[in-house]
Amino acid sequence: MDEHYALTHLATVLAAAFIGGAVFQKLKQPVLVGYIIVGIILGPSVLGVVQGREEISLMAELGILLLLFI
Repeated sequence: MDEHYALTHLATVLAAAFIGGAVFQKLKQPVLVGYIIVGIILGPSVLGVVQGREEISLMAELGILLLLFI
């Protein structure tokens, strides 16, 4: 996978997750639910922004790291 391509998608996913989390926080809902819904929307099932096993694996590992250490 091209590094530039991966970083662009990572930035897109992080920005969308931040916006989704802020919206859900404003609605007085759990922020984690906003993250999950954004992940479903950006995933291959709905919009297809994130596709491919390698790219999804990278996003999953980074997501686990963020949830564990932040």
